[in-house]
Amino acid sequence: MSTDSEKKRKKDQFSVTIVGIVIYSILLIGIVAGTYLGIKTFYKNHQRKVDEAVAQAEEEMENRYREETVAITEEPEPEEEPEEEIVEEEPEPLPERLLDVTGLIDKETMEIDYTQVVAKPEKRNKNYVWKDTVFSKLENVQNPADAAVNTYEFSRKFAVVNTDKKMEFMIFTNPETQKAEKITTKEYCGDDMEILNYYYDNGRINYVTQYRQTVDVPIDLSTKDVQARYYFSGDTMVRFIYCENDSATEYTVADIDKYSEGTVDQYDFLEGDILNRAYINYNIVKLLPEIEKVDGYIMDEFNSGLSEAQILVSDAEGNEVVRTQTNGDGYYSFELPADNSKVYTIHVSKGTLDNVDIYNIRSLEGAAYYSVEPVYMAYTETGAIYNVQILVRDAANAVNGLPEATIRIRSGINNYEGDVIATGALDATGAITAPLKAGCYTAEVQKGGYETCFFTIIVKADRQAVLGYAVADVGENEVVTTLSWDATPLDLDLRMISSCGKRSNRSGLDSVGSTVAEMIRTTQLGADSFECYVSDYSNCTGGDPNSYSMSSSNAYVSIYSADGLQAMFHVPAAHMGVVWKPFEIRNARILPLNEYYYTVGEGSIWMTKQ
Repeated sequence: MSTDSEKKRKKDQFSVTIVGIVIYSILLIGIVAGTYLGIKTFYKNHQRKVDEAVAQAEEEMENRYREETVAITEEPEPEEEPEEEIVEEEPEPLPERLLDVTGLIDKETMEIDYTQVVAKPEKRNKNYVWKDTVFSKLENVQNPADAAVNTYEFSRKFAVVNTDKKMEFMIFTNPETQKAEKITTKEYCGDDMEILNYYYDNGRINYVTQYRQTVDVPIDLSTKDVQARYYFSGDTMVRFIYCENDSATEYTVADIDKYSEGTVDQYDFLEGDILNRAYINYNIVKLLPEIEKVDGYIMDEFNSGLSEAQILVSDAEGNEVVRTQTNGDGYYSFELPADNSKVYTIHVSKGTLDNVDIYNIRSLEGAAYYSVEPVYMAYTETGAIYNVQILVRDAANAVNGLPEATIRIRSGINNYEGDVIATGALDATGAITAPLKAGCYTAEVQKGGYETCFFTIIVKADRQAVLGYAVADVGENEVVTTLSWDATPLDLDLRMISSCGKRSNRSGLDSVGSTVAEMIRTTQLGADSFECYVSDYSNCTGGDPNSYSMSSSNAYVSIYSADGLQAMFHVPAAHMGVVWKPFEIRNARILPLNEYYYTVGEGSIWMTKQ
């Protein structure tokens, strides 16, 4: 049997063994942990060095790629000590991006296929920044009258997209480089239009603005009226701004990693789509012909449309250019190639009716559409002679006649220099009575202190009185625009709106009832551009935007400068709508537009007298 001392000794030995095991275990765990941490730290440092080496290699490859693909013409600058702060990068200047896009357009229908990808964004660099190399140089939104874009060569072309949507291209070409620096596209989308302005620097997309309108009016491109802005550098979109409800949201390539996956996908889509369209447009406008559409109606003296009336168009030398005929409604149309040097005459004939000629038809570069006023033909053997009362008034005060002025009458429409068939002097009230056979005539009126004025005289059974309006002498660097229409309860308003919408002038006269003429004197033209509008206030506010009232009002718009009458426009016949844009002034040239709109927004200028 063990003694007490032996038991105590064995117990002490056991305790020592346990303590030793614990101490040994702790030491062993420490050695293992230290070894693991040392190995982990070694590999972490090694991986960091590998990543740095890879990044440096990629950067060297990228620099070599840019050096090989971009021609350097400047002498190298002396090396400088690197700065500690990060310097924002920008791509080297790139050559004009010329692409073969002939396969994207149907030559018969002029339909453009934008679904084909012909240009893709370049590799992104988060340090790229946008440089305003084109927009401010061209637009000068602070003083549009001095904007360079208004001095550029200008052309207008048309195409089709998505089978039936009309596309309009307005091309602004630098006269020195002969390269397009701005292309405006207008796509008609039902009740409104999608308008994009593309700005190019040496044929490379630099900036794009996008917005929608129901009536195409000039806007300030530096304001919230622009819904979307796209900023490009090196063929990558470095910035995108979207405006909605008076607030703007900005996205940048520098912050691309901070956005959600859906936002990045949308950014990628917009970048690719806008860039692809930009280069399709830049290259395809060179393939589109520039033409002007001309159309009108041929009626007899009893207002019936004449089918199969013959339309012959000849040039100044008498050469036949176009031959066509009217349809069952008396409607005809044709196209002329744009050529500022050409002047045409339209000859209308039909069986035993009296022939009618329309003179001074032009197809100008930059014009859109010329609407010939309706032609009324008299029956040769039975056409009646009417005592037509002609009254001429001062356009600035339409109740005042133009006494003792001289009047000359010629056959045909727009006949400013042909043979005179009748002449006379206006009485003290500015009136004269002339016996005229049913048909179409041009009146010329002269009086000291006034520009020589011209207007059309239509004589038929239900029209035996005609009003013309004279304009007091026009000074240099100004134009006078007049509007007149048949005496009806219809209330039409005349407006002139300048570049960027900086100047919006409405006639000081508000005509309605028996006084139906308005006038705007536009001064300090400079290099500014202007667009003319006639709105049907009666039906804009009366809730009938689909009205034909203005189209059937026999409205005329005439424009005078110090050199006399520059152009005269008749409202397009058989058009539904309440806003008519007859012309624009661009590069000091008057360009026919004859655009018609039937959708106006609540609170728009067409609903007010401001």
